[in-house]
Amino acid sequence: MRKLICKDFIGRWSITRNIHDEMNGENSIFLGEANIKKEELHFHYKEQGKLSLSYHASVNAAQSYFWRPVGNSVFEIFFNNGDYFHQLDLTMAVKLGIYCTDYLCISDLYKVQYNFSQFPDWRTIWHVTGPRKKYQIYSCFKRI
Repeated sequence: MRKLICKDFIGRWSITRNIHDEMNGENSIFLGEANIKKEELHFHYKEQGKLSLSYHASVNAAQSYFWRPVGNSVFEIFFNNGDYFHQLDLTMAVKLGIYCTDYLCISDLYKVQYNFSQFPDWRTIWHVTGPRKKYQIYSCFKRI
């Protein structure tokens, strides 16, 4: 596996995402696309698609983040409103192609595993726990 650098993520990605909510036993699926573009000092990550909820409703869904490169191999990731989210350090693999980090939002803990071992295909697994939350989000990204 070659060493990844920040600019490797620029482009369009198809997304397949499964969301499993353990508190209510529901599963939802998101199918969409992400576009990562370099804009001045950051990369703008925008995704949009359809979220099919477990009770058969389907809604349009979108999300946006700013990925700020620090050197060639570290991203500081921010919410769309500018608040800090987490860091992705491409030099700190826990094993080949696997990178982990977390984010604490008041009493909710978001733990993520990025898997780039099959790059340009990549995956994320989020484990979210809190007083009223317990779910996992499995996302697969494929370059378009």
